[in-house]
Amino acid sequence: MKNWLASRLIIKKLAKEIQNVTAGTSRSERIFVLCTVILQREKTVNSSKDIRRTVTRRMDLWTEEKYEELVTEAERCDRQMKIHPDNDTEEHKVRIFTRLINKGKLREGTRWITDRANNGAPLQPNTQLEGGQTVLEILKNKHPQQEIPGHEMFLNDDLPTLVDVDITEGHILKVAHKLKGSAGPSGTDAEAWRDMLLRFGASSRALREAVADLTRSLANSIVEWDKIKALLARRGVAIDKKPGIRPIG
Repeated sequence: MKNWLASRLIIKKLAKEIQNVTAGTSRSERIFVLCTVILQREKTVNSSKDIRRTVTRRMDLWTEEKYEELVTEAERCDRQMKIHPDNDTEEHKVRIFTRLINKGKLREGTRWITDRANNGAPLQPNTQLEGGQTVLEILKNKHPQQEIPGHEMFLNDDLPTLVDVDITEGHILKVAHKLKGSAGPSGTDAEAWRDMLLRFGASSRALREAVADLTRSLANSIVEWDKIKALLARRGVAIDKKPGIRPIG
């Protein structure tokens, strides 16, 4: 999110998509797809002028509902962004370490320089590990068999009065400063969301208000599952912790 004008365009469009989900006129998948196809890096696009032109063109395609063209372009650009062979050199490691430390990411920098940054890579369910078991078999062994609970396990009391949860733009502002984590299905990590929610003045405020509106709607009303399943669907992932496997999601 380095280009100011291009970033404001993206944030305004993202806020509008979130508002549409809150209103029930669109599905939450659009939020993920928008971030993915609009923010996808292109290998030869580096200058501010080129970035702004590329983003504007993609935004126009989105407005024209040419989603297949955007997805095709994003897939092509992603294939071109191959890891450079020089990325394994000591100089590259030091450069990345310095950049992380300068950003205040002490934990990430330490993990990177001690070769622990690659721990936590996702594993495929059918990958066979030492001992002959697949990832899926190991994960199944970590979970006990389901049981039907007995009646004595439920409380026989009246339900408490339901009080509406009031989430404001101020709450989103406070939480945005504390966001951490890597990218999810949308391809945007905590740093990208912090930038979008905090750095761009009125555009960021509009996005915070849109997120607050959606949060209130989810907390206080019954929302059709089809409209929000992209936000709430459980995406189970097996992480390689070297040694061991940890299920997340």
